[in-house]
Amino acid sequence: MNRHMLLLALGLASTFGCSDFDKEDSQEFRQTGLNIEPTNGRDGEKTGPVDEERLVYQRHEVRRDGKVVSLKETGTLTAELVKRAQAPWLHIEDTGSVIVESEELRSIENDTAEERIYSLYSINVDTRRNTKSLDTRPLEVDEDVLNEKGERSYLNVKLRDTPVWQIPPPIDRTYISTEDADKAELERTELIRQRANNIETLSNGLRRWTESVGGKFDTTSLLIGWLKLDIPTSQLDALLQRADIVRVTSAKANSLTPNACITSPTCNLAGAGTWRLGEGRVNERLGVDEFWWKGYSGAMANPTFHGDSRLNVAVLERGAEDFWEDEALWWNDYLGSSRISRRVKCVTSPQNCADVVNFNDATTGNSHPTMVGGIIAADLLSGQAYGSSMGDTCWSGGGSHCADWENASTGIARHVNVQMFAAATTEYTLDNAILNAIASSKIPDVMNLSTSHKETNRCNPTSSYTFEDAIEAAYQTGVLVVNGPDNVGSVPQTGACNLDSPGDLPTSFTVNGFASASSNCQSDYQQCVIDGSASARGGIDVTVSGLVRSRAMSGIDLQAPGRITFRGSQSGNDGTIITTNTGGTSIAAPHVSGAAALVKHWLLATGRSWVNSPGRLHTVMLSMGDRHRGTVQSSTGFDYVHGAGKLKLRPFWNGSGIGAWGNHIRTATTTSVGLHTYYPFSQPLPSGTENLKCVMQEHEYMANKTDVSDQYLQVTLRDSSGGSCTSPGNPTTTSFDASYDLKHMVAIEGQSSLVGQCVEVTIHRMAISSAGSASASVFCTYTGIGDNEPN
Repeated sequence: MNRHMLLLALGLASTFGCSDFDKEDSQEFRQTGLNIEPTNGRDGEKTGPVDEERLVYQRHEVRRDGKVVSLKETGTLTAELVKRAQAPWLHIEDTGSVIVESEELRSIENDTAEERIYSLYSINVDTRRNTKSLDTRPLEVDEDVLNEKGERSYLNVKLRDTPVWQIPPPIDRTYISTEDADKAELERTELIRQRANNIETLSNGLRRWTESVGGKFDTTSLLIGWLKLDIPTSQLDALLQRADIVRVTSAKANSLTPNACITSPTCNLAGAGTWRLGEGRVNERLGVDEFWWKGYSGAMANPTFHGDSRLNVAVLERGAEDFWEDEALWWNDYLGSSRISRRVKCVTSPQNCADVVNFNDATTGNSHPTMVGGIIAADLLSGQAYGSSMGDTCWSGGGSHCADWENASTGIARHVNVQMFAAATTEYTLDNAILNAIASSKIPDVMNLSTSHKETNRCNPTSSYTFEDAIEAAYQTGVLVVNGPDNVGSVPQTGACNLDSPGDLPTSFTVNGFASASSNCQSDYQQCVIDGSASARGGIDVTVSGLVRSRAMSGIDLQAPGRITFRGSQSGNDGTIITTNTGGTSIAAPHVSGAAALVKHWLLATGRSWVNSPGRLHTVMLSMGDRHRGTVQSSTGFDYVHGAGKLKLRPFWNGSGIGAWGNHIRTATTTSVGLHTYYPFSQPLPSGTENLKCVMQEHEYMANKTDVSDQYLQVTLRDSSGGSCTSPGNPTTTSFDASYDLKHMVAIEGQSSLVGQCVEVTIHRMAISSAGSASASVFCTYTGIGDNEPN
């Protein structure tokens, strides 16, 4: 009997669901006490025990008008607990236990106050797991390496037995002493030094051989286990016989491409209308304006990452520095001071990334970096363009521009700082740029990559290139890396996966474009459908327990506008606003990068500094979609073209127009199969609740392995007991996303199903990858409006 039939037979489920990538094996359930627990996993294997957790710290506070008016603490929050909560997978061998981080935030007292309960729990785990190198795979060599006809070969070479990345993220300084935080940072610096020394030792043999055959090497990416070699092509066969290497790719130029057409003649603009950049922010569309009205526009300090008074978004772009218009007026604040916090030039000869005072930009040519950065951070709403035409054909000269022009030309996160990276047109300068960004004293909060690498082997979830390994390191540092895949097309949507790198990497947040230029989309956001030429298809094969699960990994996370007008260009001394249509995933990705900065501002401003930890902002952003696949709304799973739907920010604060609201995040790690069951909300869902949604992001580090863990998500509604969810009653509704994807989503709608119910979440851990542990973050929300309704 399959799981659907059994649930019906038991009368336990009034609604349930599976994602588009349905489980192939049956799963039976039994009722034990108050829990619905699986007795058998896939292929008849027993699922395992339920996690038993012990509270070690709790901070229970009530806020009114942004101020803490009530505070109760249980236990002591030490620097050691903070480190173990931020990246629990790094501390398993040290203690034989992991820390589970959990936080609930909800509206109380008739929407006049907010209650926040932050908790840390300890769970014992088995420490007998694989912590050595996972590089047992055969040597993999790109075809263009083998086809080299020149006298010299320029190569990126990955060392076999490179240790897994175990550098902790920067310590969260919010609730610990400066002394403890400084000590933790010194420990982190020492770990980085030790890693560098260990890999340098590992590379000694290859470096000596390179010199012996008349070659040269570069060590700028050695921290992630890569050497860059320049050797005689006649020595290539000898190199490929070495046992100390696992991956060889070409380091030649022109391997990266921007993912937007800059000039309209190259775009397919059939039926194109007008979606002005700034007009997308309204609540009926992206929902950005509500964040601005609350003051969440990017002007927020984050001392864990940098010393700036604003959040930092790094824009990493291929091409020469002259593609950046760093004197454009839209980078200024209302006082005329620049919001550019770094200008970094990365070159190939010699391998180097260096901060510069000014970019030697051209007045004509490729404006791709300037356009992308402007979508994220352009601000012309405070009179910055006064006295300059900047392409405004309606400007009468001398003074101000009209308000409509200023609004249309302003981007998503108008108060963030921008880090500009100009990387030469090769994969191996982009990895230098990423490593430079996360090693600096100004770690970016968000990183945008509107570029892709043309892979020989597309749709490969394993980190196979230097800049993919660099993205993995950025993810582990706590940086959200947003990318737009190549515009290779998503029509037909049932076709094979065609994602280029890094869109096929689980640690990269991948954004498709929807057809924002269509008249239907402009009149009704719910009618916006995928743009067939500003998108790509996911559906990536993954290996679980030795079996390949076809098209199981969706790949796409969200959709955002794929075509806009009123974008920035490098023309002129002050920059120019171009009003012709421009399209591509390069347009879509920076919309999400800017939105993510606003979400991070909100979280930090409300004391939720866990957003700096690896994968947390990634998980929260997965919930900021309207669940639309075309014009149909899904209730479970991620789609390999539409992801979680179109970008739709939700303002979780009182007076925002979303009615009853609450949210909860939990990050849990284990080393064995079993169940992790918890109740995200301490009280039953309140009157007016229309929508419940939980998303789960599995943290999979893919630099040293080819397989993934198997976890899936179940959400159960239960009758409340005495007005509390401490010991809830019988189940009334169960829904699950039982796909083999690394992202999961379950949504339940309707007041009749939700009001007065307790929410139970279960993470089913069916198999652990060769890394020896499995981790996931789950973000659950409830609101008084649907995901497709305006705020």
